[in-house]
Amino acid sequence: MAKTIVITGAGTGLGAKLAQNFTAKGWQVIATVFNEAEKQKAETNPNIKAYPVNLAYYEEIDAFCTTIMAQYPQIDALINNAGMGLRSPIELASKERIDLIVNVNYLAIVHLMRLFIPHFRKYNNGTFVNISSIAGLVNLPMGSYYHSTKQAIESFTACSQYELGKFGIKTRTVQFGALPTNFSKNASIDDFPDEYQKMIDKINAKLTKNRTKKDNTQMVVDGIYKAVVDPQVTFKQYSIGFDPKFMKIIHRLLGHKLFRKMVLWNLKW
Repeated sequence: MAKTIVITGAGTGLGAKLAQNFTAKGWQVIATVFNEAEKQKAETNPNIKAYPVNLAYYEEIDAFCTTIMAQYPQIDALINNAGMGLRSPIELASKERIDLIVNVNYLAIVHLMRLFIPHFRKYNNGTFVNISSIAGLVNLPMGSYYHSTKQAIESFTACSQYELGKFGIKTRTVQFGALPTNFSKNASIDDFPDEYQKMIDKINAKLTKNRTKKDNTQMVVDGIYKAVVDPQVTFKQYSIGFDPKFMKIIHRLLGHKLFRKMVLWNLKW
């Protein structure tokens, strides 16, 4: 019998590639997408069933989970892939944008896990894979909002394993660097005042350079699949590719103070 997985944010980008990869390996995929056009595109694959869901709203998440749990007798895994970026000085981000990134990047994952835990506990089996980022490992300029949501997910996922492991439920986070998708391109706000423009220009130049490096998307897709099928009942961090592994090591070796100086020197700020 084919296993079933839920993948959020699977209408485009990495999520769409994850959905195709899991169906190629014999899984049934339940996908959340942003709109009806993404639903129709996803469902050209007969092993993907897509649902438009705005993950910023609890009521839409509730309705989605009620529907799929009534239709599928057993769901084996959940990949919380949906997310949004925000690169902004603290003072310039709007309240609406702050609320949105906290709701999508953090609270939606918390709520989905709360709803899925009883289902997984019923079968004494299940896997949560929460997509994090280098931002979940280190702190970088203009990332106060985005980084804090990713580090919250790292902490929440690690803490959850203490209570979920006894029920056979596995928890993982996955970190990787920039991929050639629209995610990073759409993260920055516009119209920076002169006081911040120099820093944001340097950050954007670095990120653009990273996106034009070798495309690691398939490596990330393969790594996430490995995280899902890993049978070990524990919390694990999967750092995929050179960038997150390097950043984790260099941060550990330098410590916070020297790491911060290194970043500021690199940006010439």
